[in-house]
Amino acid sequence: MISLARDKPISDPREQQQLLAIGKVLASCAHFAHRGLIASEAARAAKPPISAQESQCLNWVALGKTSAEIGQIMSIAEPTVVFHVKNVMEKLDVKNRSQAIAVAFRLGLLT
Repeated sequence: MISLARDKPISDPREQQQLLAIGKVLASCAHFAHRGLIASEAARAAKPPISAQESQCLNWVALGKTSAEIGQIMSIAEPTVVFHVKNVMEKLDVKNRSQAIAVAFRLGLLT
């Protein structure tokens, strides 16, 4: 909610029209900003389909493991781990592992 107040009444009709126009612009801006936030949040709220191996890799990344360590733990090659982590990052639309962990946590993808 946005509220605008003034300590004295508006007596000039031109000033009243100007303030009304400014108020309409502010309301329009607030509407578009709010609509964008809702659309953005709805897009993020949809859980992307993540494979079992991608999920495992993501959980190990969240625990601070390197790709080499994850590869040893999961008995897969390090480039395979990198591949899975990269796929997860693309699906979550993030740029790095830290962002992937944060978004995955928010979406309930970490076990």
